[in-house]
Amino acid sequence: MRYLIGTLVMILAFAALPIYSYAAADPNRLVGTQWKLLRYGAVDSPTQPVGEQPITLIFSAQSVGGTGSCNTYGGNYRVEGQEISFSNIFSTLIACQPEAIAKQEQAYFQALRKATRYRIVDGLLIISYGANEALVFTRLLNFADSTWRLIAFGEREIALVPLEESLITLRFRAESVGGSSGCNTYKATPIYRQEALRFEQITSTQMACSEALMMQERAYLEALSAVRSYRIVDGLLVLNYGADGRLIFERVPTFTEWAWQLTAYGAPNALNPAVGEITLRFAERRASGSTGCNQYSATFEVSGDSLSFRAPISTRRACETPALSQQEQAFLKALEGVTHYSELGEELTLYYGANERLIFKRAQ
Repeated sequence: MRYLIGTLVMILAFAALPIYSYAAADPNRLVGTQWKLLRYGAVDSPTQPVGEQPITLIFSAQSVGGTGSCNTYGGNYRVEGQEISFSNIFSTLIACQPEAIAKQEQAYFQALRKATRYRIVDGLLIISYGANEALVFTRLLNFADSTWRLIAFGEREIALVPLEESLITLRFRAESVGGSSGCNTYKATPIYRQEALRFEQITSTQMACSEALMMQERAYLEALSAVRSYRIVDGLLVLNYGADGRLIFERVPTFTEWAWQLTAYGAPNALNPAVGEITLRFAERRASGSTGCNQYSATFEVSGDSLSFRAPISTRRACETPALSQQEQAFLKALEGVTHYSELGEELTLYYGANERLIFKRAQ
């Protein structure tokens, strides 16, 4: 009954707000999904991966990445219907030990290169390759260090978007969650069990706001306390509560919260190691850092996996060597040509030109 009353109150209070439109989710959509390898090889006698590091596959809008048996890797992919292909697979060059781990990683990379078709069945991603062989993955849902922004709330038929002047966020940490409830900040303890999820010990600050914001905040925190399960649909986090209530979040990029240092740049099959300390930091709508011999800055825009930088400017100090000067020019030109990005653990990859990339590691 209290959910019905809460919903009616929200409708009366926010009658002028636009209704959120639920789009039919594509069950085979790959963009924004993350997977862990369960088995590979012949369908009738598959092999289970060995080693401590899981083999993962992460799909961005135009690229893939993940971890092999001991290296991180990246590449491109193409989907047409149920057909899939991977190209330009590259990886770091750590020597895997023992030899079985190295062979497993190479077998995995070769399987990706031979991939022909895919399907998603009962939550498993099955990628076919070779003669009746398959890579079988399970969905990897890693909330740690992720931040989400509320874009809709309420029951399915009458879900509303948040008030324009409010920002409601949900930030996951190792053993806690928190964020902004539109007016105040809050904290809670998440309890996971497969796809079941609930939040306990919810506390918040007590700052007074406008009546509309306070009413929205109460509705959000009440819904959060009633959450019992979650789903990831087309890259959106959907928290289910009550009879038919949903809190719908979109992921907020976290790379802007860190400082980064360039490790390599160029084409994937001919990466140039970065010389000196080339850095990248983000603040508000501006990026800045060092080119190795000058300071630079540029405005940036990010939307989903798309990222662009506009009109980088820099100081004009002469570099110590011609090689450093050439590297600086190449870096600034590449930065201006960036079109999208991928973030995997402590590695950030910016894509530009004809499948070229700037590869950064998280700075200490």
